[in-house]
Amino acid sequence: MAATNYCFTIKAIDSSGNESGFSNQDCETTTDNGSSGGDIDIFFSEYIEGSGSNKALEIANFTGANVNLSTYTIKLNFNGGSTWGPALSFPSGATITNEDVYVIANGGSTICTDEDDYLNNDMTSFNGNDAIGLFKNDVLIDIIGVFQDNTEFGANVTLVRKPTIDRPTTTFNIGEWNDFPSNNCDNLGEHTQTLSIDDVSVNDSKCIQTL
Repeated sequence: MAATNYCFTIKAIDSSGNESGFSNQDCETTTDNGSSGGDIDIFFSEYIEGSGSNKALEIANFTGANVNLSTYTIKLNFNGGSTWGPALSFPSGATITNEDVYVIANGGSTICTDEDDYLNNDMTSFNGNDAIGLFKNDVLIDIIGVFQDNTEFGANVTLVRKPTIDRPTTTFNIGEWNDFPSNNCDNLGEHTQTLSIDDVSVNDSKCIQTL
């Protein structure tokens, strides 16, 4: 998490598996990704392509700061066409609070209508073979589907970004998403992010202490 203080202790282990006690605690504060740039940014967290007009997009903010959407747009790539459609802007003053989401829904949607932050039929006129791009200052930062590819990837389905994903990507990977049946909006209006912790085995390092 950006701009957050984390504290750590370490145990040493020798080649026989003997463990030391915990070291003294050391604390450090992460940088403020939300204001200093880098590849941490808002990202698509849910996609609903249901029956009729039951279509919605959800965008999550885990940048460490509130994000004003004035520099962001959404563009659609219909039926694998050669270009993106026109930039579709968010309403003036639209903001995503840190660790919150923003839901764009079709005005004709009949599911989870109490979760809508913005009704926009143009942003939600996609079908299951249309790529959707999230742009910042007209630069693509996140995508659902594959640009210029007419293959169906999301027809009659709800896709929810896996909680281990912490940033946008310009390459669509269906493995980053959990899928649910058509018209399922149980997760709409909230998103969980879980940071992974890698287990590292140190075989030859100055950090190893002989007991």
